[in-house]
Amino acid sequence: MIQASFPKLETLVLRIPATPAILAFISANRSIKSLAYRGSIGDIASIAPQLLELNARPLLQALCATSPSSQMVFPDLRTLLVDMSSPIYEMTVDEFDMFVRTRCLYVGHPKGLANQRSQVLSNVVFLLPASSRPQEWQSSELYKESTRKESIHVLPGKKVLHLAWPVHKN
Repeated sequence: MIQASFPKLETLVLRIPATPAILAFISANRSIKSLAYRGSIGDIASIAPQLLELNARPLLQALCATSPSSQMVFPDLRTLLVDMSSPIYEMTVDEFDMFVRTRCLYVGHPKGLANQRSQVLSNVVFLLPASSRPQEWQSSELYKESTRKESIHVLPGKKVLHLAWPVHKN
């Protein structure tokens, strides 16, 4: 198979399910900094470490893992949009808490697990159904400690939830 390489490609929006050809394309184009992806985050963790922005669906466990070299996956990731607008996507309190402890709380936070500042996301956004009741993960103590900003999404029936956690001041 011939690999297409686009050295200036920075943003890729995929609205189709992942295939081996798509994964090979992502792997061959390390210039991609922003990716909207419908497949498993685990499938791209080792082939797109350069990502700064990721729009993905749950499961979030892959974001809490380290690579074989003991480096956090997506070490430079700054912005994460988690698309939970479909009712088939659910997240447990434990999954949410591990994600927050690993990628959202500042280095040195008593509940945080991040070892380097670069591991901490600066922008965390959830896309939710507009008419949904609170989900299980929203009962988390870490969720309750967050600063939340909600807005209506441009697509009907969806809302956007921005989450942030206090930053430690030295």
